[in-house]
Amino acid sequence: VSDDISRYEYYEGEQAADRSDEAANEAFAAATCHVISPVSAARFLLAKLRAAQGVTPGYFPQLAGVYPLGSCSRAFGGAAVTTRNFILGDFIVIDKSPLRFDEDMKLKEDYDFTAQHIQRHGGVLRCNRMTVSAKHHAPGGAETLRDKKGMEEQRNIAILMRKWPRAFRKHPTRKNEVILQWPRGDVDAEEACQDASRREKPRVKKDRLKTAMLAFNIAAKVKLGDRPCSTPYISKRRLGAKGKTVKELLETYMYQDAKGAKKKYTTADLRYDLQANGLVLSK
Repeated sequence: VSDDISRYEYYEGEQAADRSDEAANEAFAAATCHVISPVSAARFLLAKLRAAQGVTPGYFPQLAGVYPLGSCSRAFGGAAVTTRNFILGDFIVIDKSPLRFDEDMKLKEDYDFTAQHIQRHGGVLRCNRMTVSAKHHAPGGAETLRDKKGMEEQRNIAILMRKWPRAFRKHPTRKNEVILQWPRGDVDAEEACQDASRREKPRVKKDRLKTAMLAFNIAAKVKLGDRPCSTPYISKRRLGAKGKTVKELLETYMYQDAKGAKKKYTTADLRYDLQANGLVLSK
């Protein structure tokens, strides 16, 4: 935990109907903001970590964190939790991982720490509805290591690029900054990058039903929950799902998205609807 964090916030609300800034800002404005304690924030992230471990084959996260900006309004355009995004070092929760920060890095060590966890544990857990307010770039701490020419920043970026050449790229507009974009379908990116001559293995298409069987009773029927949704297409989707079994939903159920396009109902849709209490499983 950074010693300059002054506020911890969690935003409870529905995801935006699409990824536009307008829709994301609207969803953010409608969300309820909870000011929470550091202990509550840590316990929440730890519970999320342990609940996620083993639900998806190969994904056993040990590192959790918060959205890296002071405002998560844009994050409402996407999932509440993501598994391969940068974890800000200001506030992190680690379960039982043996991994450690690279002592050769004085800056951007949290980027490397995130990459280590994705490579070792199949992903991380970033809560995109939780934020912290910290006094970044104040005198002291990491700021004492930065020089006007950015030599120390460049030295640490070079370490990142050497260790994870396919996972990081330089930011197109911000000097001495990088972007983490983990290769799709490639958990062991470090090993793959160090052997450029090796052919990549084709990605195996996941069996949604087998994945769902690890987390849900596929024979259970769904019914409407007690929390209505203000997004029309999600409301219609839930109405159409009512009375179907989990197996039927994931094998045959189709719905129309916000643009009217037909979509297959996925495990991610089911998790979202259950977490939002828009749908519940019958016992």
